[in-house]
Amino acid sequence: MIFIVFGPAKNCSADGLNYKIINIAPDSKESVQAVSLNDNDEVLVSFGNGPYGMRSFLFSKGVLKDLKLKGYPEQFATKITNYRRVLGVTQTKQTPNIRSFYLDAQMHIHWLLASGDCEPCDLNSRGETVGVYHHGAEIDNSIMIWSSKGSSKEIILPYNDLKVVGWVNNSEVLASGLAHSPSLYRTLFVNTKSGKVKQEIEHEKLWNINAVLANGNFVGYIQGQLGQRIPFKYLSGKVTELPIEAQSDGNAIGIAYDGKVVGTIYQQATSSDIATLWIGSKSYNLNLLCRNHADWVLQDPVAINTRGTILCQGEYKGRDSACLLIPQN
Repeated sequence: MIFIVFGPAKNCSADGLNYKIINIAPDSKESVQAVSLNDNDEVLVSFGNGPYGMRSFLFSKGVLKDLKLKGYPEQFATKITNYRRVLGVTQTKQTPNIRSFYLDAQMHIHWLLASGDCEPCDLNSRGETVGVYHHGAEIDNSIMIWSSKGSSKEIILPYNDLKVVGWVNNSEVLASGLAHSPSLYRTLFVNTKSGKVKQEIEHEKLWNINAVLANGNFVGYIQGQLGQRIPFKYLSGKVTELPIEAQSDGNAIGIAYDGKVVGTIYQQATSSDIATLWIGSKSYNLNLLCRNHADWVLQDPVAINTRGTILCQGEYKGRDSACLLIPQN
């Protein structure tokens, strides 16, 4: 099923910034959820939340294409790469009930040796998938690599609560965990060929990392006192907290190579999410950058790519919707 969906584009501008909103599915009667964005401005979205589950679509050059997956919780696409490989997971009635797959550039499905309590999270240019395998009470979590040829490799590291953010390059991943002794949080650059930690960053507070670039820069939030979330960026070995207002929480979701960061600020006073762009020490409400967006309320950026395009979640005429913000300057 293919839809031509060029929606009305609205110009956005403020403080020298200028964006254009592309509504990914302006005529849809269902909820549309933004999932993933690559550097070619290709997008994964999911439709629906009713009894028939969610359905995954690819949006490319103004066209929506149904990936014809069976629908969450059976099959669901979670990530698209620059090579148009699509990572997904499936839930079955059999045990173990979690499996992983990827779609190649021709959208043919390939099953990976990823089953049981696993969390595949990212694909590299060689078609290798990285994620976490949960061992339960036996040993700590481990990093798992699944190849496109069906083989797998396990990397066991001495950390509790191990999580994987994604590939930095074809032989290195970013992960995080809690050291056995002393009990300090660690952020880890792990070489997947040797299975050893290349770089270890110690920090006393929890960092929740959302995205990493090939140059090693990453973003996320720091768990502050009383549960406050403080957005931050890690650039060239330095951690910088991003500005938010008092009585607010923040979460940095995506980062571009020029240092622009996108994320969400949650205002406790109004119980509302505000889609935010950070440039240097300044923050911008993306809604204010889009002055002619009367039908939109932008809430949650999902990603920013090398072109500066932002994938954003929000409400369009009161319905959950997804859109692209295309830079015009």
